[in-house]
This record gives sequence, C-alpha cells and structure tokens, in this order.
Amino acid sequence: MILLMLISNFAIAQQKIPVKESIPKGGLLNKKIKGTIWYFDTFSIDENKLDLNGNAGPDIVNFIDENKFLITLEDQTTLSGTYQIFDLQDMGVHHSPAKYKTFKINKVKDPGSRAKKLTVFLEQKLNVHYDLDQRVMDFISDQVQPIAPAN
Repeated sequence: MILLMLISNFAIAQQKIPVKESIPKGGLLNKKIKGTIWYFDTFSIDENKLDLNGNAGPDIVNFIDENKFLITLEDQTTLSGTYQIFDLQDMGVHHSPAKYKTFKINKVKDPGSRAKKLTVFLEQKLNVHYDLDQRVMDFISDQVQPIAPAN
C-alpha cells in the first residue's frame, strides 16, 4: 500500500504544471500600475526598446484598470486593448511565459505611421523592467526583427 502511494505521488509530481499555475506568487504588476499614466515617444523605439516615464514625451499610455490600456499618440491616434505584466516578486523584471503576450491590441483608431510602428513593437514578446518608485518602465523585445512595419 505504501509503495502504491509513493508511485502515485511520484506520477503526479512528474506532470507538467500549466502555465497559469506557474505564475510566481508576486502575480501580476497590473494591480500596482492600474490607473497610472506613462509618457513616451514612439519614434524613440530603438534597438527593440521603448522607455516609459512619468513626466515627458508626446505619447501617452494609460493603464485604465487591471486589464485595459489606452494609448494616445501625438497625432491623436488611439490604440486600446488588454495587458498582462507579470511581477516577479517585486524584482523589477518581467519575463512573460511562452503563451502570454504583454499587450493584446484590440482596436486602433485613425492608424498612422506612429501607430503601425508601435503596434509591431507591442505585439512582440516583451520583457518589462520597471521601477515604480522612480516612475520608469522599459519594454524590451526578445525578438530580432525590424521594428518598422513592412510596406
């Protein structure tokens, strides 16, 4: 009987943990940044990195609530959708699990070249480095691909 229990426990331990269950105890950064507004410049996307801060830039990202974001660009284009930023135990670094994307863009109003460039960037797999006290957040792409969309 004891041998049977040990074998069944070992078999259960060998099963793969689903991605949702593998999220660290820190969970999502979403709760900490909901309701905050960050500034950036779409044209400053350089070397697969976009810097956000609390006080400068012509473009704005508003984390409306725990799930939804709204980006307003200088040319009045808007992008909206949902986001998931994982908070790895307050270390200031996010690496998204394989099946997750940081941003899912659902709607683009009045798309222009700024919106196309930003959409291509945000739809990549992104890692996020943040310091909420200093009001700085960086989105960094793991992918090596052109940021500008092909025409």
